[in-house]
Amino acid sequence: ARLHAAVSPVAPGTRDRHGPTPIATFSMGDAAHDDRLFAALSERGLLVPLISYPGGPAGPGGRYFRASVCVEHTAEQMSRLAAALQ
Repeated sequence: ARLHAAVSPVAPGTRDRHGPTPIATFSMGDAAHDDRLFAALSERGLLVPLISYPGGPAGPGGRYFRASVCVEHTAEQMSRLAAALQ
């Protein structure tokens, strides 16, 4: 739930079709913005893959972010992701 709460306010393409899951796929609206965001997240040590997957939800240019969390992720890490997406 924290992942979707962090991503949904700033990513218009957030997908949550199957209820709360530990995975969120999204695009920021255009390929150039996605590229800049990918670089900014990487610089902050946040690994959020920007991928192209055949048959997957396609963002601009057929790519989208695929963020996932596990039980080891902390509230502080989720807060860092939310701040980086602002």
